[in-house]
Amino acid sequence: MRGLVEPRMRMYQVDILNRLTLYLQDSTFSVFGEIINIDKTIMVKYYVNMNAQSNGDHEVHKFGCSYMPDSENRKYLGEFTTCHGAVREAKKCYSQSNGCYYCSNACHTQ
Repeated sequence: MRGLVEPRMRMYQVDILNRLTLYLQDSTFSVFGEIINIDKTIMVKYYVNMNAQSNGDHEVHKFGCSYMPDSENRKYLGEFTTCHGAVREAKKCYSQSNGCYYCSNACHTQ
């Protein structure tokens, strides 16, 4: 039977540590007129460097970043779908915070 299942898909690109790119599908299917939604979300752990850089910034890093500070010099921020939420959380403690150039480039301001 043609048209029984009609997928409508949007592709999302998720960058993991600037090394691996996953392509996830947020798919909605129409089956006999009923809408079925399949949603996939990836949460990533983020940390902020408790030591400011020479310009005063506290950098936010994804877990596993090769530039992440040692455990005694970082604060866990939580799990977020993007760096934007992590930077907002970091700014609650360190008003001058931004994303790491290497792992959170979308939030890097300098």
